[in-house]
Amino acid sequence: MGDIFEIVVDYKGDTLTFNGELHSYGYSYKIEVEVFKNKFYFEPDEERNFRVVMNSDNYDKEIRVDVSLLECIADAIKKILS
Repeated sequence: MGDIFEIVVDYKGDTLTFNGELHSYGYSYKIEVEVFKNKFYFEPDEERNFRVVMNSDNYDKEIRVDVSLLECIADAIKKILS
C-alpha cells in the first residue's frame, strides 16, 4: 500500500475530491486514482507531464469519465508535486 493523499479539482462548477495513492516502482512511480468506480493510473512522462493509463480489468464501461476531468486531475497532481 502506498501513500494516500487528496486531490481536489474544480470541474464544471463543482469541487470534486479524489484519493490518490502513490505507488513507487524503482526510479519511477504511478498515482492510482479512483474516478467514479474506475481506477486510473497517472504516471510522469519524459516532459514531466502526466499521462493516464487505464487497466481494462478495472474499468466499468457503463460509467463514462470525461477526458477533461482526467486532465484536471493530472493538472492537480502536477501542482501537488511541484
